[in-house]
Amino acid sequence: MTPSDKPVAVGLLGLGSIGRRHASMIAREIPSLHLVAVHDRDESVAQRVGDEVGADVAPTSDSLLSRDDIEAVVIATPHSQHIVFAEPALQRGLHVLVEKPVAMSVEGAGRVNRAFEVGRRDRPELVFAAMFQQRCMPVWQRLREIVRDELGPIQRCNWTVTDWFRTQAYYDGGGWRGTWKYEGGGVLMNQAPHNLDLLLWITGLVPREVMAVTHYGQFHRVETEDEVAAVVTCDAASNSVGPPLVTFVTTTGEAPGTNRLEIVGDLGSAVAEDGHIRVRRLERGASAVSADGPPDLRTVPFEERIETPGDTGSPTYADQKPFRRELFDNFASAVRSGTSPIAHGCEGFASVELANAMLLSGDQRRPITLPLDVDAYQDWLLAKA
Repeated sequence: MTPSDKPVAVGLLGLGSIGRRHASMIAREIPSLHLVAVHDRDESVAQRVGDEVGADVAPTSDSLLSRDDIEAVVIATPHSQHIVFAEPALQRGLHVLVEKPVAMSVEGAGRVNRAFEVGRRDRPELVFAAMFQQRCMPVWQRLREIVRDELGPIQRCNWTVTDWFRTQAYYDGGGWRGTWKYEGGGVLMNQAPHNLDLLLWITGLVPREVMAVTHYGQFHRVETEDEVAAVVTCDAASNSVGPPLVTFVTTTGEAPGTNRLEIVGDLGSAVAEDGHIRVRRLERGASAVSADGPPDLRTVPFEERIETPGDTGSPTYADQKPFRRELFDNFASAVRSGTSPIAHGCEGFASVELANAMLLSGDQRRPITLPLDVDAYQDWLLAKA
């Protein structure tokens, strides 16, 4: 076995619902990774999982991070602990794959990014990745290509993603979910980070102002938001007619829910829903037709096609297993080959900032400009907790 073929030795921090599934997947389904040790604050859980997957049990997080036989760590703890483990791991030169979001706030996300830069000083090949496995889904990868290659400057995006239904038992079972102190928010910090990351990754848009309405405990007994509607104004492209507008609606209280993303550009539109993409290409750009078209013109000729890239886009863990597996393999490949991971951890800052801006706008009932005031947001979050 050559060094490039050797499995990456990893430690796993956090053995809650997702952490236990990660442990099983890494140990049994990801030959490019070797699970060496696990840690959880509940020693009985850690021992049980360690026995099940054949991994050592580290009594403390520091003892896991200090092991000489570990090259990388996977962090699957509650959100408030992501930075607690990611920061020292990166500073020590350990490769890191962290669950979303990379941190609860822009302050924490910035600290993690700086820790990555510190680690790279002595280890330029250091890898920092985030668990945004939906970037591996064919429907979103293909939509990204269509947006870049066919639609021209973006004018508008609408995303209604309300298929994140959760029960009260889901929130009660974790103890930390739906809390400001341990989760930093509700649907925007737990489920919607996937969508906010995809929105920015697919479109390349740069948000500049956010106006949001957030409802706390609308459908559940939680202190944080479980329903959100937001309007985001973004930077205009150099050749666009104006600043693009994004509307974003999400909740964990609606069933069966909708997952529909519509992106409109000067040259046409693309709508992704139920694993299909409907593309409408204009014969001429809307701005050009507007400039020289006759006064009685009410539409622009277009061609339409439907693409089905190969998955349904379901947000359940079971249906996303192939994409999580792909992300784990991609992480291992980045460690061994030095290539950039498909979801670089530093890119997680942008979705955290957008979620934070929505939370602050909804709470204070006013527009929030970006870049976000880091100190002001941190003070607000600490006061909420």
